[in-house]
Amino acid sequence: MRAAAQTVGVVTGLLVEADCLSGSSANPRIYVSAGNAVNAYGGAVQLIADGAKALLSFGIAGGLDPNLPPGTLVLARAVIGPRGTRYDCDPNWRGMVCSDARGHIDFTDGAIAGSDSPILGQAGKAKLFRGSGAVAVDMESHAVARAAKEKNVPFLALRAIADPAGRDVPEWIMIGVDSGGRTRIAPVLAKLLFRPWEIPRLLELAKDQKTALSALRRVADLAALTRF
Repeated sequence: MRAAAQTVGVVTGLLVEADCLSGSSANPRIYVSAGNAVNAYGGAVQLIADGAKALLSFGIAGGLDPNLPPGTLVLARAVIGPRGTRYDCDPNWRGMVCSDARGHIDFTDGAIAGSDSPILGQAGKAKLFRGSGAVAVDMESHAVARAAKEKNVPFLALRAIADPAGRDVPEWIMIGVDSGGRTRIAPVLAKLLFRPWEIPRLLELAKDQKTALSALRRVADLAALTRF
């Protein structure tokens, strides 16, 4: 018999990632960091102060392993920070999620690398893959993991690949996210007026992000994910 469920605090980078959890019956507390590691750390600490007993980093990620296609779900065993610090995910919590998912949802093993800045080019992804051995990268998980370790609460990271290892993404794409983690279409369209050759690449990115978000919505009803 499981112990009584504990409140889980969830940190995402984007509002659309947080919206994927709207199907969760647990109604977890969520903080949207706008893809900023400093915000993610502060939000994680605040979630614990507000009563969260465990922390989940949840959302999309860039692929580092070239064998992982868009939509691959990574349930990390560990997160590796920018300076090489390793944060292990809680093995009992991870095991419960795997048990709940058995037979209908598959996860990829491996570590997630944390970065304080976007890793958008193929060369940068390949270098990080070689140096860290991580299979994916995002800008929140290492900050959330650090907060969890400092506050001595369980931590877990679940990410879906949206930007595969073999793609270059223009750095200016970050103008499409505002300080609240909301997607801004108008600035992106304005940029494309002067860079029409970028349109096919961004259409592919949008398609793959949709695939990743769909994968995240599929795991939203796993009881163990948000009711530790």
